[in-house]
Amino acid sequence: MCTWVYFQRFAYKSGKLSAWKIEKLNAIGFEWSPVISEWQKRFERFKNHKEKQNDCELSKGFLFSWEKTQRDAYKRGDLEPWKIEKLNAIDFEWSPMIGKWQKRFEQIKSHKEKQNNFELTKGALLKWVRTQRQAYKKGRLEPWKIEKLNAIGFEWNPWLSHWKENFEVLKTYHQENGCCNTAFNTPIKGWLTQQRQAYKKGRLESWKIEKLNGLGIYWDPLGKRWQHFFDQLQEHKQKYGDFKFIDKTSYLYAWILKQRNFYKKGCLEDSRKELLDSLGFNWNGRSLLKD
Repeated sequence: MCTWVYFQRFAYKSGKLSAWKIEKLNAIGFEWSPVISEWQKRFERFKNHKEKQNDCELSKGFLFSWEKTQRDAYKRGDLEPWKIEKLNAIDFEWSPMIGKWQKRFEQIKSHKEKQNNFELTKGALLKWVRTQRQAYKKGRLEPWKIEKLNAIGFEWNPWLSHWKENFEVLKTYHQENGCCNTAFNTPIKGWLTQQRQAYKKGRLESWKIEKLNGLGIYWDPLGKRWQHFFDQLQEHKQKYGDFKFIDKTSYLYAWILKQRNFYKKGCLEDSRKELLDSLGFNWNGRSLLKD
């Protein structure tokens, strides 16, 4: 029987099978191409899986192998157009990696629309976001992916975005108070200290320095504060000729005692000691002025 069936198919394919034989075989649903029939059966099963699971993700089994075979044939250019057409009709994913990327993209897009940020603490989506940033940094992210992520305002450098947000807070403080160097008891204090430390170590980018200079920031606020009190002391000396009449409850008096304490501990900078010496400052005893 197998041999007879084989010869009917061979004769049909060669155009040598009589019309009446073709008609009779068609009447019983004869399969002229068992390979096509088998493909169609697999296609229907795959289609049913997709409709039930709402995706095409498979990890094992004959359907997984069939799915991979279609992709490989398509990639080689060996897949017949009618098969491509049928698979396209069910939104077959020719590149599963692109399909998975698109799903993650839709997830981060939805997160942005709901939360108005890209802040994530854990999970697969956070790992995906980090992967996009790393690929972008290394120049390995495809242009079409960059374009889609840019369209939703994706943050390629979250630390940069955080910096800009804090700068805007400091800028607002400056606009409201006329100075940003008095932001001692505000949430921005810690961030401002970090910028000064980075500047001191030579690690702060020039564009950040330029923006902060635009607000008149003091890179060494303690130095400015020390100079401020020294200027007060010098004015007092020029006005009264000595250090008498300095209010012992004033900030200036407390500052003077602090300088003497630093000197005794060997912690006072030489340049500052020289400036105070120029005013006749008394480092020992109770009197502020040398005898």
